[in-house]
Amino acid sequence: MKIKTKPPKLSPALFIFAALLSIIFLISHATVQAIGLSQSINKTEMKFEDSLVFEIRLEWDGSQFAYLFEGPLNPYFDRLRVSNFSSSINSTGTGDKEKTIKKFSYTLLPTSSGTAKIEPILISFMSMPDSGRGQFLTEPVLINVADPVFVEESESFPLWLLAVGGFLLIGGVSVAFFLIKSGGKKEEVLTPVQIALQELAKVKEDSGTDFKNFQSGVYRLLTKFSKENYQIETTGKYEAEIETAFADTNLDETRQRQIKDWIIRAGEDKFRPAVASVGETVRLENEIRTFLKSI
Repeated sequence: MKIKTKPPKLSPALFIFAALLSIIFLISHATVQAIGLSQSINKTEMKFEDSLVFEIRLEWDGSQFAYLFEGPLNPYFDRLRVSNFSSSINSTGTGDKEKTIKKFSYTLLPTSSGTAKIEPILISFMSMPDSGRGQFLTEPVLINVADPVFVEESESFPLWLLAVGGFLLIGGVSVAFFLIKSGGKKEEVLTPVQIALQELAKVKEDSGTDFKNFQSGVYRLLTKFSKENYQIETTGKYEAEIETAFADTNLDETRQRQIKDWIIRAGEDKFRPAVASVGETVRLENEIRTFLKSI
């Protein structure tokens, strides 16, 4: 005897909930796929006395503010140590044709011979402004490191070392004679304004088009300048306290308001995603430079 059963009814609320989950999954998946990840290494066989370069490259369509990368990378290197690290972000094109490339570059030195390893690196990011989250995991890399080369010391005294010593002796005597005759060259003492101008150029060079990094450097520069030139401590102070402190300086009201506004904004921008046009860094750097030169 066959028993007929009716299929369970799917309530409208359950159907809508399942549809929403599918849409959220598709949107999240599309966000993740919108970024391309690649990695490269310039060698997998190396001498112990040599170095290698490991690079991670992220590429997407849109401006550099389309994605926020959450926290610094935390790589682990086995039998390798970092001798230099750099990161950069560059955009080309405009509008719908704008493309952005972000790079992380590590220069690595061996700490022992054998098989060294670069463990997988987790990269977390969030798309803006919809706050869609995603993650990437790089591939592990193995590197064969040769044994160190030991150079035997020669028992005989090398003639080239004797020649170098002679040249150094002659050069040292000549320099000493010149310094005595000229009375020695006095070291130039820079003013706080000159030091701030030099640091501003370095902050601009190091940050490139990354407005958040530029604002972080501006905050350090202006707080240091305020302390050394006006004996004003701005770190941890409220806007009203900073404004009152600058009122006692020889700056006019316009300049007082300018330096106070720059410090407040830079202090806020270094803790939040800074959304600004590519030219905003250049414009702000010119304004601060003009302000310093006018003091």
